[in-house]
Amino acid sequence: MNSTVRPNPNRSYRNAIALSAIFSLIASLLVFVSFTPASAATNIDLIVHVPLAPNESNNVTVTPTGGTLASGAAKYDDDYGSFAIITVPSAQAELVIAVTGLAQGSAFTRTGAEIWIDSSGNAFKSRYLAQGCEMEVHYVADSSGDADIAELHWSEDGGIDSGTITDSSVNSNTATFTYVGNCNAKNVSFNAIVSGTDKTAFDVNLKSAGEVWIKDSWPLPRTTQTWANGYITIHWYRSGGYDGYGLHAWPENGEGYSGPAISWAAALAPTGTDAWGKYWQIPIFAASTLVPFIIHSGDSKDPSGIDQSLNLEKTGGDVWLKSGSADADGYAKYSVPVFSDIDANLLRQKGIWLKKGVIAWPTAITAAEYDGHAKLYYSANANLEADETGVTGEDDSVVLEYVSSLTKALRDKYPYLRDYVALKIPLVEQDNVQNWLRGQVAVEILNDEKTSPLKVSGLQLGDVLDDVYPDAKNVTPGITWSGSNPTITVWAPTAQIVSLNLFDNSADESSTNLAMTRDDETGAWSITGDSSWNLKQYTFTLDVYAPSTGRIENNEVTDPYSISLNTNSQRSQIINFDDTALKPSGWDSMVKPSFARIADATVYELMVRDFSIIDESVSNEDWKGGYMAFTDLNSDGMKHLAALADAGLTHLQLGPVFDLASIDEDKNNWETIDWNELSGMTSNGTGQKTAVSAIRDVDGFNWGYDPLHYTAPEGSFATNPDDETRVLEFRSMIKGINDIGLRTVMDVVYNHTSGSGQASSSILDRVVPGYYHRLNASGGVETSTCCKNTATERMMMAKLNLDSVVTWAKEYKVDGFRFDLMGHQPKAQMVELRAALDALTSVKFKTVHVSQMLCKPQWMELALELSMTEFETMFVVVDHSMVIHASKVLHPANMDIQMVMLEAELPN
Repeated sequence: MNSTVRPNPNRSYRNAIALSAIFSLIASLLVFVSFTPASAATNIDLIVHVPLAPNESNNVTVTPTGGTLASGAAKYDDDYGSFAIITVPSAQAELVIAVTGLAQGSAFTRTGAEIWIDSSGNAFKSRYLAQGCEMEVHYVADSSGDADIAELHWSEDGGIDSGTITDSSVNSNTATFTYVGNCNAKNVSFNAIVSGTDKTAFDVNLKSAGEVWIKDSWPLPRTTQTWANGYITIHWYRSGGYDGYGLHAWPENGEGYSGPAISWAAALAPTGTDAWGKYWQIPIFAASTLVPFIIHSGDSKDPSGIDQSLNLEKTGGDVWLKSGSADADGYAKYSVPVFSDIDANLLRQKGIWLKKGVIAWPTAITAAEYDGHAKLYYSANANLEADETGVTGEDDSVVLEYVSSLTKALRDKYPYLRDYVALKIPLVEQDNVQNWLRGQVAVEILNDEKTSPLKVSGLQLGDVLDDVYPDAKNVTPGITWSGSNPTITVWAPTAQIVSLNLFDNSADESSTNLAMTRDDETGAWSITGDSSWNLKQYTFTLDVYAPSTGRIENNEVTDPYSISLNTNSQRSQIINFDDTALKPSGWDSMVKPSFARIADATVYELMVRDFSIIDESVSNEDWKGGYMAFTDLNSDGMKHLAALADAGLTHLQLGPVFDLASIDEDKNNWETIDWNELSGMTSNGTGQKTAVSAIRDVDGFNWGYDPLHYTAPEGSFATNPDDETRVLEFRSMIKGINDIGLRTVMDVVYNHTSGSGQASSSILDRVVPGYYHRLNASGGVETSTCCKNTATERMMMAKLNLDSVVTWAKEYKVDGFRFDLMGHQPKAQMVELRAALDALTSVKFKTVHVSQMLCKPQWMELALELSMTEFETMFVVVDHSMVIHASKVLHPANMDIQMVMLEAELPN
């Protein structure tokens, strides 16, 4: 993997911050904050904002009755005025805030993690409300002098133009309006008429915004001036000091950090120090919605083992973090929790929907006698909202039956849920489940008095989809042929609508949009075309609820079962493997080199690009670094491999050659090294490393452990990545390797994906959100594989894995597979996959997996009984026989590799 392509980070929740040293009480304003007493005296942080200019901020005094100012906090200024952070016991009932020069205010009820005080001493839960429902809107022109805004239109929760523009000013590239709107509105959509053109609308959450910048080329409205200028700021507090800590950030699919490459060994030093601690100000790409980053000292991450990211739509451009603090799902944690015992976050999924009628819930209901304390809510258009008053916006709801434990069968199937309780959906309501799964769902748990919620959470749906759609295993996703007519199928059971976008070729900017038909028994959508569809390109458009955003998303996405793609995998391509044009000469009659015994196997591993990229003996310049170099039998590289085959080498293992997320397939964008210049540098100096590092992100090289499409060849190794050329040339490579007496092994990576959620590198999760990835207790994606773990224990992820491997074996005549991190895949799934490969040949071999730990002779008998170990293992299928390659750690440069051969042929 390219060292700058770090594990794909998770979402993050905004971290607010403030400060305050202890000042003496200077009271002309007393604001009483009333809290609902909590059952447990835990300490909770609260941010208080006051509208004083920086030079007036010393007049702020915060005296929390019975509480203390936050440890280490000091005065802090922002563009609203000043703010302070205080720590108050959760049972705290009263807070006194004194501000010189402001009129006496009245008592109010505290409802969030932050409060804003206006100039009259009134308190509000958003800056927008504190400003009298006034907000500044800046329209930033795409180029200087292009801010001729004739009109500004807006709508509030469906009402049009209900606010008032009180002021406007235009400079060379920005028009600024002061907008006064409806104080009861929750969202407002702005769009501008610029030089007669209606510009893109932006939705702004008024409850959290006091100022916003919008621009047509930006994917999100920007809520801080720094962000509007192309930077974001990460504030970080650590009580143990900051020595040795830095920040690692990187670009990812045109999003995220846009500055010079940051080396893992030389992390980015903080930009400066503020009242909170250290902070980094980093540039980001204009198209960014996610900004991945890691705070670390050497290989020690903070929080431990966590890769973070800013979801700019949720956090805005500035966030405040505390060392060691992260949500259970691995997202960067909002430093100021909600001030109450209520946990009402619909973006988390703490409930796990296991079967059509059973939801597993992590904590027991405290009522001595259950009586309607749990409820399921559903909204077709994702209108659910939750706060201290409960859930609103539902289209349907149902009271759930409480059972103190899961059944034994469920505890046996899900032992990690053995302490969960069961919430049962009444039988009479279960006919609605299939419909509910196509919208937004949530569970609310009420307090003992049933007067307010204790918990509100979304639901994990992966397991219930397997239960509701068991016949989906019989679906054949992707492209199937009946004569010359293709049928295209995608499994998307939670989608509300799916259509096919058909393109003539990559140059075709417009598409024919065709409705697909849903099968309610399987959740699959399909459409049949005619012979004219062959070699055309396509995408799917789906309306689907995405738990990562809490909205119905309109996703245009490629086919998870893609077998051919255009450049950089923007569209899938319709091909027929049986087409003669996709077969090299002699393909159908190709005979594999003889191979008698497993114990005779020897395996040589190489990377496709490295094999020939600087081999001057390759006869065609376009073949260097690609598949076709393996067809040039007179090149030095192929002569060398042929000599190794004559000496006894049996198998050539290729580093990842499936479609990769992190290589630009357009070679015109690559930069190269001057090898002559490198050779003139001293071998023990830093010049060579510096020169190579300077182009590491744009040189076309990548280790390849970041899968995008599992069953399509990587386009950067093809002479033309824009069409079916990659299929023909991959087959030509296999034949070339075969012709010199070697069989071929693929290094495959089914244990993770490059992206998840709504990330541009996310395919599976934008088709069936929340299904294909292994989630933790809060609904966050697990990343123990380094990236976004796939849930190969799920029926359709296991099927995708199996179908993909069988395709490589059948259609490309690949002889073996090395499974990256096979220990992350269940034994049952690997046994099923083994059987599917066995079905392709008359020779059957017993599957054997051995780790280095078990290589002593006395452990061999035990090894034969294992399906996997805690270590990474590799197996090579040779005519569907088995060779074991065991390793102790994950990085080849850091391990002593040991090959273990076990012959275990079984009768047919």
